Amino acid sequence: MTNLSLSHLKSENLQLSVRASIKEDSDWYSRFMPLIEEVLEFQVNQPHVKLIQHTVDEDGLVNDTASPLLKQTRVQIRLLEKEVFGSFLTCICCPCD
Repeated sequence: MTNLSLSHLKSENLQLSVRASIKEDSDWYSRFMPLIEEVLEFQVNQPHVKLIQHTVDEDGLVNDTASPLLKQTRVQIRLLEKEVFGSFLTCICCPCD
């Protein structure tokens, strides 16, 4: 099941839950009807979902592809980390006098 169909299923489940809740109390239903209609007609905006999926991974971490600057910065960080690690290994393996 894709993330988009899962989101649609969650939206439908929310709608069913709201409908079941409002049937229990007619006074509550009449007072909050305008808000309920908005919730019940909520549709997932597919372009926004795709943008979020492109930007954030399943664990909630921001992808390198979120922006060109972020990608460039992360590449530079990885290069510096390798350089520092290499220097550290050189100091351990071949300490200077």
